Amino acid sequence: MNWPTKLTTKIEIVEIIHVNTKYKKMKMEKIDSSGKDKAVLLTLPTSDFSYFHWNKRTRIKWTLTFFIGIVLVYSARVAMSICTSAMSKEFSWSKTASGMALSAFFCGYVTTNVVGGYLADRHGGEIVICYTALVWSIITAFLPFIASSGIIGDSTSSVLLLRFLTGVGQGVFFPSFTSILTRHVNVNERGFLYSFAYSGSAVGTILTGFVGSLLIENFDWTLVFYSVGICCLAWALWLRCLVKFYQQGSKDESSDTDDLDSVPYERKSSGLSKMKAKEAVPWMKLVSSPAVWALGVSYYCANMCFYNLLSWTPVYFHDAFPESKGWVFNVIPWLLNFVVANISGYGANLLLVSGHTITFLRKMYAAIHLFGTALFAFLLNYIESYLQALFLMSIIIALQAFGNCSIALNSQDLAPGHAGSLHGIMNCAGAVSGFVGVYITGWMLEVFGSWSLVWNLQAVISFLGCTVFLIWGTGDRVV
Repeated sequence: MNWPTKLTTKIEIVEIIHVNTKYKKMKMEKIDSSGKDKAVLLTLPTSDFSYFHWNKRTRIKWTLTFFIGIVLVYSARVAMSICTSAMSKEFSWSKTASGMALSAFFCGYVTTNVVGGYLADRHGGEIVICYTALVWSIITAFLPFIASSGIIGDSTSSVLLLRFLTGVGQGVFFPSFTSILTRHVNVNERGFLYSFAYSGSAVGTILTGFVGSLLIENFDWTLVFYSVGICCLAWALWLRCLVKFYQQGSKDESSDTDDLDSVPYERKSSGLSKMKAKEAVPWMKLVSSPAVWALGVSYYCANMCFYNLLSWTPVYFHDAFPESKGWVFNVIPWLLNFVVANISGYGANLLLVSGHTITFLRKMYAAIHLFGTALFAFLLNYIESYLQALFLMSIIIALQAFGNCSIALNSQDLAPGHAGSLHGIMNCAGAVSGFVGVYITGWMLEVFGSWSLVWNLQAVISFLGCTVFLIWGTGDRVV
């Protein structure tokens, strides 16, 4: 059916089936300028109406808040990667010791993903993120002082412990963020919103890589941690104020009846994720689902590759091209990642609006992400110059952005009522792969001294994750 060019849209719930059933029916009216009405009945998942959706103004405010938050989350993560070479010289670390320092974060990160998602589903992800952010911000800011003072042991032990605790604090962030999106953002809008917010990871990596490289070259590595820690603490305090503001029931969060872009809040809603999940997490159904296992395997593979890139890329360029500038190879690949993240997120929304299924979207983006990573990682074995290495690395890191609208959002498809808990499990698997992959890379470089082995492993792991998800993955609801 061909619709008129200029249309306004009005949505009205015309029937609500029993709450335990899968769908609610909606009536969508499209009205053209000539006054002729056309109507169509749509079926949408109940998960999109079981929570209060943000209105447009609120959506923008929280999206920008989480964008900045993810910028700082990744700044705190990659600070160690940027400083590893300088810290290795100061503390006389071997490649294995450097790998342990880089992977200590993931050892802590894996411990709180599941509990973070569980708490977010029941008490609100904003509260969970707020208080844990205060903790890991302070730890990041004080790391250089504690490592140098010997308060809790030698410098190496201090760094390992503090990075472990930083991981513990950050482990709740993304399961909580996923729970918030599921409650407050319509499924057709989540792709771009998640991609935009998560593109903060690229911005954080860029800023830390660029500014951190300059600080290390001109001053000292300790300034990187001091600067990042202070900025993170300021954001945590801002989030605390924002949460407190909405807990008081600001009028700004009242429903805007003219906002047709989202299902509005009730007039008295505070805008926070206060609704508690009354239904227990159906673990047996999840564990017995091939789609959940496919997501777990692909998530594990994708994160092993991503965290290896995040942790070892600066070391690779320092080793292979000692004369290269840190502010170049720490900035250009992630800048491209930021651009691709937002373009791919917008493209995902367009694909859904045009009638493509969620399963088609998730699998197509997963194929671009994982198969593309496998191909270009393999090609890194045949580079002959710094520019070729920078070009291929930029493509590989840019391709990681397609994961934002594929496996990263798949938990919300499979279990929308328990997205935080399921995403916590997947993020836990990703954190384990981060620890294992980063440590194994350090061990391989120590024993064999070959980056080719590293890139071949990246290619095999990515190809495996892609194959599993394409065969058994789905965008359909499991529970």
